Formats: sequence, structure tokens, C-alpha cells
Amino acid sequence: MPSSPATSSGRRDERAKRANHRQRAQRSQVHHHVGLRWLPSRNHGAPVSERESDAQAPASRYDAGMAVRREVLGDDHVDRAVAATTPLDADFQQFITETAWGSLWTRDDRLDRRTRSCITIALLVALRAEGELAMHLRAGLRNGLTPEEITEVILHTAAYAGIPAANAAMAVAKDVLRN
Repeated sequence: MPSSPATSSGRRDERAKRANHRQRAQRSQVHHHVGLRWLPSRNHGAPVSERESDAQAPASRYDAGMAVRREVLGDDHVDRAVAATTPLDADFQQFITETAWGSLWTRDDRLDRRTRSCITIALLVALRAEGELAMHLRAGLRNGLTPEEITEVILHTAAYAGIPAANAAMAVAKDVLRN
């Protein structure tokens, strides 16, 4: 049975009010760029000068990222990666240096490097990214994790990511940690 004009008009009015409310709420939020996503700003009430200081300039983010990358992975590893860079992966190398190392690993006031290493190891186990895992196991040692803590992270991850993933990771860990 068709709805009466008054009923359908009331529904349209209600939908229009909700849409208008959403649009106003979206316009009132200040956004900032983080990595590849735009997120609502946590400090939208701060003066502009403070808001602008949240985002490092790309050159300084790259420099900060390269410094942390060297501290965590070691100069030898980074020098090899830089020397192996080609025009094909130059943008990717810049991206990971600025984003992963310059925007995330530099946030020492939020998570220390030991914790970041634990998280990274767990994620690499879950993703079955054994090629990256070996590098980050060594980084975990450089960041102060013990071999026992690393194997505990892998064991813990097994319950959430699966035994096969953890088994493959443990094989990598046995190779890396015995050297």
C-alpha cells in the first residue's frame, strides 16, 4: 500500500536532517595527514602553529627515518639496502624510510623500541613474512629483546595467527638467534 504524502514527506525530512547533521559534523573537524590516510585531528583546537608542528617536512622525516633505521637495523644492513636501490624501487625505499621509520619508529614517546619490535615480529609472524622476519629478529636483539623474549612473542603469536605461521617463524628464529 503506498504511503501517504505526509508520511513520505516526514521520512524525507528526517533523512535530510540526518544528512545535514553528518555534513556539518564532517566540516567542523580539522583533519591531518598520517601516512596514506586522513584522520580527524586530535588537536583541532590548538593554534595553527602547534597543528603545523605535528607534521614533519618530508626531508626531515626522511632524515629522522634514516637515523632510526640505522640505529635499529644497523649501518651494514642499511648501507646494503641503499646500495641495492634502483630506479625501480627508489620511491619505495623513500616511502618506507619516511613512513615506517620516519613517522612510526620515531614515536618513542608513545611506544619504546622494544615494544615496537615485539609488535613488528608478531605481525611478521602472522603475515608469514619470513624474509622480513629475520631482519626484524636481529633488530629486536639490537633493541634489547632477549632470544627468550623473541621466542615468547612467536609462541604467543601462534595462538592468534596459527601454528603453521609460528612454526615457520620459529625456524627463522632458530637460524637467526643461534648466530
